Amino acid sequence: MRKYILFGLLLLIFCAVTYAQPARRLFDYEQRNPDEVGNNKSDRGLTPGEWANERGDTRPKPELWSTIIDSQRSVAIGRTVSKTPGWQPNGIVVCDTSWAWLPKIVSDGNSGAIICWSEQYRGADSVNHTTWDIYAQRVDSAGHFVWQSQGVPVCSLANWNSTYPAMISDGKGGAIIAWEDDRDGLFYTRVFAQRLDSLGNRLWSENGVLVCNQMSGYVDICSDGHGGAIIAYVDGRDAATSDNIYAQGIDSAGNPVWQIDGVPVCTADSIQFWPHMCSNGNGGAVITWEDDYRNNSTTGEDVYVQMVDSLGNSKWSVNGELICVKAGMQRLAKLCENNFGGAIIKWNDRTDSNTYAQSIDSQGNKIWDSNGVDLQGGYSGYINSLLFGGGVTNVYNAQRVDSLGNIKWGTGVLLHGDTSGGHFDATSDDFDNLFVVWDEKRSSPFYADQYIQKVGIDGDLLWNTTGVAVCILQVAGESYPQITNDGLGGAVCTWHGGYPGSLYLTYPDIIAQRIYSDGTPGGVLGYPEDEKRNLKLFMNVFPNPSKGRTEVEFSLAEQAFIELTIYNMLGQRVRTLVNSYKTAGRHKISWDGRDNAGNAISSGVYFCNLKYSTGYINKKIILVK
Repeated sequence: MRKYILFGLLLLIFCAVTYAQPARRLFDYEQRNPDEVGNNKSDRGLTPGEWANERGDTRPKPELWSTIIDSQRSVAIGRTVSKTPGWQPNGIVVCDTSWAWLPKIVSDGNSGAIICWSEQYRGADSVNHTTWDIYAQRVDSAGHFVWQSQGVPVCSLANWNSTYPAMISDGKGGAIIAWEDDRDGLFYTRVFAQRLDSLGNRLWSENGVLVCNQMSGYVDICSDGHGGAIIAYVDGRDAATSDNIYAQGIDSAGNPVWQIDGVPVCTADSIQFWPHMCSNGNGGAVITWEDDYRNNSTTGEDVYVQMVDSLGNSKWSVNGELICVKAGMQRLAKLCENNFGGAIIKWNDRTDSNTYAQSIDSQGNKIWDSNGVDLQGGYSGYINSLLFGGGVTNVYNAQRVDSLGNIKWGTGVLLHGDTSGGHFDATSDDFDNLFVVWDEKRSSPFYADQYIQKVGIDGDLLWNTTGVAVCILQVAGESYPQITNDGLGGAVCTWHGGYPGSLYLTYPDIIAQRIYSDGTPGGVLGYPEDEKRNLKLFMNVFPNPSKGRTEVEFSLAEQAFIELTIYNMLGQRVRTLVNSYKTAGRHKISWDGRDNAGNAISSGVYFCNLKYSTGYINKKIILVK
């Protein structure tokens, strides 16, 4: 009997592997997922079968799956499928008419979100339409769909694959999305981009503008600060130097503004991949990547970083600055803006399994210890800007480092009482809160649910000590959560999910949910749809960048004693604008670009801090003279 059971298990595994189609790029190095958070794929919370499907599954969609979903979804899952009346417990279904996968999310600037994803099987010929397209949807603050049902097409080319999108807000209620696709039968991927306005209209060429006409992929994107974007990618045009890092600037009208096919960021005789980037606050970008086998080395993985200005010029050492010079393997680099016109870069060191961070100024100089600051743990995930520094996370722990490289939260903050969890994402907001969302098999060895936590600037858990349940439906394949803040002290998150009654992810949907500032999930009976009236603080600064005089506008829900202060990048007080009681309502204060002594201050990055008895909010001000 055991022999037959074993044979049956092997047959099932063989069928699963046969269906999976993992090869999709022609680069030479090992194919690894850019959001990998450990040394093996199971660390991401995906089963081996799910991982295989993530690489691309071209089997036709069985009609039985559709029948199961259509007849059981609203009852067995308890989510709204059709036109949504607003947020619901356990989330709302953004797309359920196709095989939808790997969502990305950004704020729409009005407490809602824009979500994009890759999908198969859309259209009349859905059985034979097995290639991947990219779609997007905007969800407003109340959980209503702004764009057409099931999303608008970003790129929908018959017979060609458009995959792995990266997305940013365009600052006007829309989004800019970059991706790679294999159109025109070239047998390799190239990079394309598209902009959607606040109504979901495609503003650039129908299926995207060409960013790079060479073999390229693994894209990341950041804003150029002027309605356009800077896109970084791995480029395989030069076989002699293996795979390199290139970048291209795209203006708000969709025109590439740097040299054709992009400017070289690193073309060293080594293998570069997984570029990640952030804005430098001055129209350019800081780009980091993993670099293997440089200088004819046969071992070693290092992290490098480069700044590209608004004209596409590399500003630091040719082929980048080496972040850590000690022996060993450094990898999984991520970064965020710092207060010095550069970035804070975090990476993992395989020698001791700890996470390190380094701050680089606008000139490429290291601000902290030459080999980085030990963050006292293995924070293998993300880094997000926090007050004068950054916050790093993994699936169960968080840490904060200030602008001088000081560790602020001891050995870290445990997010939910234990060290379990799968895939995760993190973000921060203007209130200097850190949000982490993760999937976890807390109640079952088969099904992962979604949870979220909010950490204050002092390291306090602001929501339930075990995390707030975002979705606890025990549905197959609920994974890959992504998150953005709602601008009001809460967050909006998205993930892909399966269907009831299956242990395997076969036909995922895109789901979204909002968590309000007090930790209440969307759809809870009695929670006000317009929660802005409960907001204690609101502030905006304009113009920004400013050439001298800046208007600071803020509103209070009730009379209160406030402090309105300007700080420099080191956290030093520059000017006190208000230190008194203010009535409820809207107020406007002008800052003339001078310090408390009346002296005009120099150009640079400053912070406007509005402090209230139970909280505060920060806004960055760029002063240009």
